[in-house]
Amino acid sequence: MKYLLHISILLIVTFACFTGANAQSKKQNSAAIKFARATLVSNIEKGMPKMRFDTWFLQTVGPNMKITWEVNDCGEQTGTPADKGRDFPMCVEAIADSTDLHISVALGVGTFKRGIIGKNPDMRGVSLSIKGEVNSGVQKLSDLPPALSIKVVPN
Repeated sequence: MKYLLHISILLIVTFACFTGANAQSKKQNSAAIKFARATLVSNIEKGMPKMRFDTWFLQTVGPNMKITWEVNDCGEQTGTPADKGRDFPMCVEAIADSTDLHISVALGVGTFKRGIIGKNPDMRGVSLSIKGEVNSGVQKLSDLPPALSIKVVPN
């Protein structure tokens, strides 16, 4: 009977810890996404318009694209023991997908331990692939609109 009681208490404590950490990470992720979406594009890259990043991204990729937002480690985890204890960077990634087109923009907003850092996100990467072929000429936000205006000729 004592054994069952100890197991029950252990399960309750484990569940409470997991639920609390999960709720905290959801709150942190939500705040990071809200922060990145509201940042002016001109604060991310000089010469860009003074408009919210989420508005600019939607206008750039077009209204027919499905856009998702995610928080990730900016691709820095290696899965090796060297990762243990590191405070990984936190990126918010805007992803637009369709059958033939994949566009993503990653913005660094802080770290997972410290949360959001600074007044503006920093550019971490832009990715564009059309029909599975990566366009390596897209290096910054201002490269994206002209790259998307190139007409894709069907095979």
